[in-house]
Amino acid sequence: MTQRLATEYMKAVLEIDQSEFTEFVRLFEEKEVPTEIQVLDNGDREVILFDREKEVPLTFKRVNGHYELDGSFRISDLELAGILRQALKKFKGYAIVHRIYANFTMVYHYENGVVIRISEKNRHYERVIYEYKNPAIELEKIYQRDEAEREIAVIKEQINVLLDRRIRISTDSGMLKEIDEQLMKLSRRLFALEA
Repeated sequence: MTQRLATEYMKAVLEIDQSEFTEFVRLFEEKEVPTEIQVLDNGDREVILFDREKEVPLTFKRVNGHYELDGSFRISDLELAGILRQALKKFKGYAIVHRIYANFTMVYHYENGVVIRISEKNRHYERVIYEYKNPAIELEKIYQRDEAEREIAVIKEQINVLLDRRIRISTDSGMLKEIDEQLMKLSRRLFALEA
């Protein structure tokens, strides 16, 4: 099995309140991962994680009564990466995470704590492995299809009116030409919608 070399958080965003901040820190303490908490002069908090003798500082800025993490960092320890993944899920975070292997990278996109897209990439290609289908977007597509059907019905009605008018006008070639041009435009649009 291919061994993961590192996990790189290209973008990690968490918004948590004071009690959630305590829960966030507790996730690491429960797994006995060494951490340090520093309270900065302006009220911001910094959680320093230790990743194989390397410090990984996570700065939570104090904004309107809650804390916001918005940063990027690289983790080598798989257990530490797993705890951060749990935190993203639990606190409904947003992230772009690269799981780096020797010959390829798996790219995970998190939205609201849920993986919405997974792709595999290397120097030569990128292919989507998984993509979350949002029911709201799918319903919107169905609605748009229904919208096309309604437009088709309107165009068919317009064509019928023009054909009736064309039958009644038999001698005025100027009017016939104008009706034929309108019929041509409507038939092209109808053809495009029905395709």
